[in-house]
Amino acid sequence: MPIDHVLVAGGIEDLESMRALLALLAPGTYGQVYVEADADIDLSSLAAPARITVTRLSRPEHSRRTFDAVLTTNGTLLAEAIASWASEWIPEEPTTDRIVTMWVGSSTSECVNALCELLPQQPERF
Repeated sequence: MPIDHVLVAGGIEDLESMRALLALLAPGTYGQVYVEADADIDLSSLAAPARITVTRLSRPEHSRRTFDAVLTTNGTLLAEAIASWASEWIPEEPTTDRIVTMWVGSSTSECVNALCELLPQQPERF
């Protein structure tokens, strides 16, 4: 039986969807959850199976000072985390012993959307 390996990534606006998705995962599933959220946002209600790590990606303090700064940084940390995870965990030659699933929110982030458009252009990996 293949091992389920997941990446769940999104922003604070995706918490409800992420919570619902995590509730559907089998107990043996392993992987990573990335949430781009300010440090004062409570993520304790985001329960994940034991083999899944939840990581907050906190924007630097200066990005919250002005509206323009928030627009230019929203999703940047998340896109970088998704790209790094995919590089590490998606093999160049897929195998049948692992099923990899990615769910990505943050649909209002231009950099996350651009990354998600690029991922399928690597058919040998996705």
